[in-house]
Amino acid sequence: MPYRVLVTDHIDPEGVALLVAEPELVVDEVPTLPKDELLSRIGDYDAIIGRSATRISAELLRAASKLKVVGRAGVGIDNVALDVATELGVAVVNAPAGNTVAVAELFFGVVLGILRQLPAADASMRAGRWDRSKLMGTELNGKTLGIVGLGRIGSAVATRAMAFGMRIVAYDPYVTDARFQSLRVRRAETLDALLDEANIVTVHTPLTDETRGMIGRRELAHLSPQAYERLQQELEERSTTRRREISLQIERAREHGDISENADYDAAKNEQGHNEARIRQLEAMLKEAVVIEGSSNGDVVEPGVLVELQHDGDDDAITYLVGSIEERNDTYSVLSTESPLGQALLGAAPGTKVKYQGPKRELGVTVVAVRPLG
Repeated sequence: MPYRVLVTDHIDPEGVALLVAEPELVVDEVPTLPKDELLSRIGDYDAIIGRSATRISAELLRAASKLKVVGRAGVGIDNVALDVATELGVAVVNAPAGNTVAVAELFFGVVLGILRQLPAADASMRAGRWDRSKLMGTELNGKTLGIVGLGRIGSAVATRAMAFGMRIVAYDPYVTDARFQSLRVRRAETLDALLDEANIVTVHTPLTDETRGMIGRRELAHLSPQAYERLQQELEERSTTRRREISLQIERAREHGDISENADYDAAKNEQGHNEARIRQLEAMLKEAVVIEGSSNGDVVEPGVLVELQHDGDDDAITYLVGSIEERNDTYSVLSTESPLGQALLGAAPGTKVKYQGPKRELGVTVVAVRPLG
């Protein structure tokens, strides 16, 4: 006589196919059922297989007069009344390794999304913006990852965290020192000790009376000041480093007398905190710009367009956005219409050549192309 199996909660088709292939089994696959309907049907089945959506309550177990096995397609069995199942002699079987890799990868997907500010970046791009300077984010490399529960999933997270160059500390009083050593994970003697040093914490424990409420207000108070502030400090340090890099670029441009006078001007006005004295100094240095060879062939330079300029002595043309300093973005440097060079180029078509006085010497530039923004 065949055994009847009820499969619910949208089990993977490959798993269902394995059951159907067994000649001794009659498999009924249904979506997650309402409680009352499941109660009325469960008496006909020898086994039920489901996920977390179906609660195998004491009431359901007592109504399942033929039931011999509860199969949990996943790790957790907190949705099963284990004491009643034991009392009635019903075996409860889970699949502890079924989603180990998926959960570990999902953890890193979520963390990377948060640290690299991917949701905000996606929203800004969809809104037609490119807010690169606001979305620098931070790295996993060098961060301390605290893992609570060093079982299958916790161990999978630990091995992947090493590939990111993270420091790893874990709390699990039921795992041997040998296991910690084989994973190259440092043991935290208490949960509080882990929280006090971790930048990021991930919890991978079964839900039991011992673990329920493990992370609450008191525990978060241990974590948030240290972890969040350390990440904020790193972001500040990165911002400071970026400002220093910009300053060095300005100095190099000034030393070489490049066309980078526009980048110099932009940086002074935007990156250096609107240093008005420096801006006036740059404006004085950028003296006269004169068209030495005109052209009327094609579109002309005007506010809001992109212009490609070939600088004397450079192999490649550079694209600028023509407009005011306030229109500066992270994609193009601005050719300011307030500067002498910008004023000289207004109305110029491709082929136009301009000479202008840079910080240290006379320089030249040729308009290669003019095209609309976007």
